[in-house]
Order: sequence, then structure tokens, then C-alpha cells
Amino acid sequence: MKKAVFFLTVLASLCLFSCSSPENDGKSIANKLNKCNASYLEEMQKTESNFIAGFNVTRFQTRKEAKQAYLDVAEEVYTKYRDALAKVYEQEAEMAKKYASDYKKKAKYDGALHSGIDQDLESKVVELTVATKIPESVMAKVRTVISPKPDYLQIQEDLVGHSLSEGVDDGYYDADWKWIIKEGEISGFTIENVLTDTPQEYLIIAKMRLTSEEGKAFDVKVKIRYVLPQNDDWTIDFTQSLGMHIVKTGAYESCITKEKGSFGFFYVMNNCDRHLEVGGKEFNVYGGWSEKRSFVVSPHDSYGMICDDFKIDYVEVP
Repeated sequence: MKKAVFFLTVLASLCLFSCSSPENDGKSIANKLNKCNASYLEEMQKTESNFIAGFNVTRFQTRKEAKQAYLDVAEEVYTKYRDALAKVYEQEAEMAKKYASDYKKKAKYDGALHSGIDQDLESKVVELTVATKIPESVMAKVRTVISPKPDYLQIQEDLVGHSLSEGVDDGYYDADWKWIIKEGEISGFTIENVLTDTPQEYLIIAKMRLTSEEGKAFDVKVKIRYVLPQNDDWTIDFTQSLGMHIVKTGAYESCITKEKGSFGFFYVMNNCDRHLEVGGKEFNVYGGWSEKRSFVVSPHDSYGMICDDFKIDYVEVP
């Protein structure tokens, strides 16, 4: 009996020795990679089928919520796939070390590994993991969610990131000036008028105040057009300024003085220690009053122009 056990042990050792080769090791790793990829694709197919079968439209208030529910489950499947793949790559790294000192064996190992990988399978995995597109069968369910029209709170959130021009004919700023709305800048938001209210379009006129972190503020009238895309919730199509009017606090008026210089120059001087924006009109004896304009005066500095006088309409932070 002992001889038999010894014989089997030796036989197993010889088999292991003979079966272990660069080619076989390469094929072994390739097979493990193929199994990981095939398993991932299979699990994603199950995820899609299960999501569709168990979809309950009453669970979701918005299409965004429904899409995120699917993406959350898909992310769990991908995490498990990534972890399994990492273990295979750890084994592959060990195998690469095993043959690193013998370039001929390393070449055989690499050749077997690369030729053993199912390229079609790998391409499908890459396509699935890189693309953010949700399967059409899932989107068909998502579209059954009835998206509610945005209320005044949602509109304020949606406005963040959108931009507004001054929107007046006699403004203080150049044509390329714009205000990009940031979070926390909107206050006093009200819907003044609803111009269009259909299942696909929501067009309103709204009023609000925009206040920057530095304290500069505008009272704003804006047209906002929402549309309902096929696969999404209500989305702002555009915003159009119908007039931005600076809020004049008067807090900085004492910081600014005027002085007529020589050679036709006129100076506006900042006597305080912060940058200030000045808005107003120039006056020339032969040309009369100019259009409105604005400029920034540095702390304890002056701004010069060629004119006979300058009428200050406001002094505020830039």
C-alpha cells in the first residue's frame, strides 16, 4: 500500500512537471480571463432582464431616479467583475515573473496568453464598460415614468451653470459680458408668467435677484424654456435675459471722487482699499452725453478718460 501511494505521488509530480509549461501557463491565464469576461456579460444580461421584470413605475418620481436605479445595480456587477479580474491579473503577474529570466519561455508564455484571449468577448466587455448608454429595453421602462413639471425650487437648481447677458439696450457692459449663475446666488425667485404649458414644452417669465459671493447684485427678469426629451426629465433648453439691473446699495459712493485734469483728461479716483466698479456716462462739450459704461478702479488708484465730465450712476463691488 505504501509503495502504491508513493508511486501515485511520484506520478502526480511528474504530471504536474510535464503539464507546467510556458504555453500551458499562458493558456491557463487566458482561459481565466475569458471566464471573467463571459461571466460579466452574463451577469449584465441578467441585470437587464431582472430590472425589466421587476420594474415598478410607482417607485420613481423622475426618470433620473429610474436610470440611476439601473446604473447602481450595474455598478455592483462591474465591481465584482473588476475584483475577479484583479485576482487573475495578480496570477498573470506571478507567471510573468516566473519566465522573466528566460526570454524564449517568456515569448512562448506571452504568445499563448495573447492568442488564448477571446478578442470578440473582450471587445464586448470593453464596449459595455466604456459606454454610458443604458440598454434600450431598460430605457423603454424608464420612459413610462411621468416626469413632473419643475416647480420654482427645481427651476432655481436647474439655472445653476446657465448664463445671462445684461439684456438691455442701454446697459453698462459690453456685448460679450455675461453672468454665469452659481449655486446660492438666486433669491426672491418668482414665476411672473407662463407663456406655454404643454406636455413637451414649458415656457415661463421669471424674476429673481442674483447676488455674487462678493456682494454684487442684480434684479433680473428672465425667459426660461423647458423641454421634455424622450429619455430624460424636464430640461432647460435656453435662458434669455429680459433685463439685468444692478442693485445700487450706495455703500461705496463715498470712496469715489472726480477730478478734471489737464490736456482734456478727466479722472475718477478710488480712495478706498478695495477694487470698485463705477458705472455712468461721459460728457463732452461738443458731443453731449455718451452711452452708459462701466469700469473698475483699483484700490487707491484712478481711472482716466478724455472727456469734460463723468456722471456716476453707481459704485459697487465688481
